[in-house]
Amino acid sequence: MLILFDAGNTRLKWGVWGGARWQARGALENEALQDLDALLAPYAPTWIGVSCVAGAAVRQRIGDYADAHGIAPHWLVAEADRHGLHNAYRSPATLGADRYAALLACLQRGLAPCVVAMAGTALTVDALSATEGFLGGFILPGAALMRRALADGTAALANSPGVCQDFPDATANAVHSGIQAALGG
Repeated sequence: MLILFDAGNTRLKWGVWGGARWQARGALENEALQDLDALLAPYAPTWIGVSCVAGAAVRQRIGDYADAHGIAPHWLVAEADRHGLHNAYRSPATLGADRYAALLACLQRGLAPCVVAMAGTALTVDALSATEGFLGGFILPGAALMRRALADGTAALANSPGVCQDFPDATANAVHSGIQAALGG
C-alpha cells in the first residue's frame, strides 16, 4: 500500500492507494495526530510520500509513523528543474511542497498556461506559463486568519461569523463580506 500525506498548516490529509484505487482517505487536525496510527492500522505501507508545509512537530509525527513501519518517507521538495517544471523561485527549495505539487499536477495534465489558486489557512495564487514554467505567485492570509487578525487587532470587532452581502448591514457581515472581497480580488 502507498500512503500519501499532505501536511498543511491546520490539517493532515491522508490517502491509502492500493489495487489501482483509493482504499481510504481522510483528514486529521494537526492537534489530533495521536490518532494517526489507529486510523491507518488496517494498512501496511510499502511506500510513504509526503507533501509538508507544517511545522516541526507534524514532520516529526510523520517521521515517527514511517519509522514504526521501517520505511524512509519520500518528502516532496521543490527543485529548480524537475518533472518538466522550471521553478523560477530565487531559492527553488523554499517553494512550498503543496504549491509545487499543484503546479506539477497542472503541468502534467496539460493545463498550462494557467493560474493555480489554493485556499486553506493561506490563499496562494501562482502563475504557470506554457513555456517558462512557474513564474511566481502570491501568498496571503486565508479567511480564518483574516477574521482572527481583525478580532485580535481591534477593540470592537468580535471573531464571529457573518454572511456575504453587497451592502453589509451588520459588523459581522461587513467583516465577512470584506474578507470575501479581498480573497476574490
